[in-house]
Amino acid sequence: MGIGEGLAGQAVMERKSIQVASPSEIEGDPVQGPFMAKEDAHTYYAVPLINKGRVEGVLEIFHREPLDANEEWLEFLETLAGQAAIAIDNAELVHNMANTNFKLIQAYDNTIKGWAHALDLRDKETEDHSQRVTEMTVNIAGRWA
Repeated sequence: MGIGEGLAGQAVMERKSIQVASPSEIEGDPVQGPFMAKEDAHTYYAVPLINKGRVEGVLEIFHREPLDANEEWLEFLETLAGQAAIAIDNAELVHNMANTNFKLIQAYDNTIKGWAHALDLRDKETEDHSQRVTEMTVNIAGRWA
């Protein structure tokens, strides 16, 4: 299913919640329709997960009984969707930060190795000595980490 297809896609494209109060209203939906029929669901909600103007996903609620949600319940659903979007964004930030930190450590290690190699090329008498010292330093630092 592509963006904009089905009720979940419609919620994304319109950036607003969609409510379906009876199974007959959703029969034509290629994704939710068969699922609602199979699960005997009566009510459906699709709430876009929007954070910082970006859609992170869609929160879909299926209910097997007719559900006459009041304003307070709908506000709670919107708040829950907003918090889920923030949590997804924060998880992405943590993942990206860990990835960047890993790349920074690799770059730092490669810089030290490059300096050691440059020293070896400059002074033939201490050739490979700098490399051995670097390896020993990395091993000792690894034990303390």
